[in-house]
Amino acid sequence: MYNHFIQKGIAALTFIVLLSSCGTTSRYQLSQDEAPRHLPEEVSDTDAVPAKTEYYPPSLKQYKVLGTRYQPLTNAMHYADEGFASWYGQKFHGHLTSNGETYDMFEMTAAHKFLPLPTYVRVVNLHNNKSVIVKVNDRGPFHENRIIDLSYAAAKKLDMLQKGTAQVRITSIVVDDEGWHHEAGKKSKPALPELASVSPPLQLEKIPETVASVTEKTVAATKAPTNSTPNTAANPASQEKTTPINTVGYFIQVNASSDKDKLSQQGQGLAMLLQTPFITKQNSGLFKLQLGPIVTESKARQLLLQVREQGFNKAFLILP
Repeated sequence: MYNHFIQKGIAALTFIVLLSSCGTTSRYQLSQDEAPRHLPEEVSDTDAVPAKTEYYPPSLKQYKVLGTRYQPLTNAMHYADEGFASWYGQKFHGHLTSNGETYDMFEMTAAHKFLPLPTYVRVVNLHNNKSVIVKVNDRGPFHENRIIDLSYAAAKKLDMLQKGTAQVRITSIVVDDEGWHHEAGKKSKPALPELASVSPPLQLEKIPETVASVTEKTVAATKAPTNSTPNTAANPASQEKTTPINTVGYFIQVNASSDKDKLSQQGQGLAMLLQTPFITKQNSGLFKLQLGPIVTESKARQLLLQVREQGFNKAFLILP
């Protein structure tokens, strides 16, 4: 009888241990990393757009991983290196990166052991000469023979998914106060980003020379009615009205949504920030937010760069 109670006690203790272990969860749901389980309809191949940034203060402090101490750089201006790149995906998707952002394997980002966060870098696959610009916002990879961990999207653009690693060259891109790019310390004019390839309904379209009536915010570039007060026309986002306008010129499509109020708020903020008029157009139940008209292509491309720096990465140019 005594042995019987001992055996039941051991069995109960074993069950409790197993139950508690089943209830224990780690930070990551997967023990091993893997490719995405579900791909979006289209994985973007648009490079990250370098911008002037302030480094995240904790990212400049010394840290220790797996018994090794790492001392991050305090400035990425002259950084260049060659070595092997790897990539990380599903296991870390949706979790916080080292500078507090959320890791999205379909964005152009990367992890590095000692670059200050965030830093923009160009990564060139030395095997096929394909390149990508990524935003370094995480720490890793903690392997002796790897110098950078790329997101799934970045690795896809470099055509290194199947092999898993690639020999690469990395050069930092630092943007100064005047908007000039310094790649590995060498000053150059910022390259205008390629127009993003987008699927319908966000397509490049040729706009008509005139539109009979559109909804717009009154802006400094639009002549105010004679009975308006002087303060009304001075503010690019002061009021909304319906009026015929000249639409000859370049436009930048910023966003599209069924929520017109949301687009109007975005347009109001961009109009104030960039001092450029905006309109909202409706097409098959979808509203489109567009900045313009812009007289010259060079000014339109400069504005496109500024719009993308505000987080609208899929903004594109509409030709006249």
